[in-house]
Amino acid sequence: MHHEPKKSSLSSAAAQNGMLFGTALCTSDLLSQPLASAILRNCSIVTPEYELKWDALCRPQSKLDYAAADKLLSFASDNALAVHGHTLWWHEAIPLSFQRNSDKHFREAALSHLTNTVARFAGQLHSWDVVNEPLEPAHGRGDGLRETRFLKALGPDYIEIAFREAALLDPKAVLVLNEMGLEYHSSAAERKRRQMLA
Repeated sequence: MHHEPKKSSLSSAAAQNGMLFGTALCTSDLLSQPLASAILRNCSIVTPEYELKWDALCRPQSKLDYAAADKLLSFASDNALAVHGHTLWWHEAIPLSFQRNSDKHFREAALSHLTNTVARFAGQLHSWDVVNEPLEPAHGRGDGLRETRFLKALGPDYIEIAFREAALLDPKAVLVLNEMGLEYHSSAAERKRRQMLA
């Protein structure tokens, strides 16, 4: 599926350590020839910056529109680049039309978006950020979970629910729980690290 990394590129240096090297990109980046060339020279994996987020996919009448995502996947496929899917459930990418829905309707919409999106791209992606930034210790929960619409509508098992659904639909993809701020040398980061591991 993937080409051999170019000699003396960042992807070849990463490959020597068994890793993929990549970058985030969006459809407008494909219009910049220098940027596209640098990506093709140095990357073995790319991550859509916005195009797979729920609010970017959700058009009026709540229909999912994958045209922009398809464009990025075509670019990756044409150039033998792996794709990391970002992101299925994120509290900052909820379409406005679902933010004030009842818990029942939100739950149905969130699961529908996840299952439709993963099923559509199953077998084409290297990996998925299934749930993005689920922790916020400042919200005061013992488990460290961020108070979000997903937590309210689906309960504290929402992460497990999302991973089970994604694994069923795309069993070969690497499934990722993506979090930020874990690597700092501070008591807050240490607390967050422990909650992430738990």
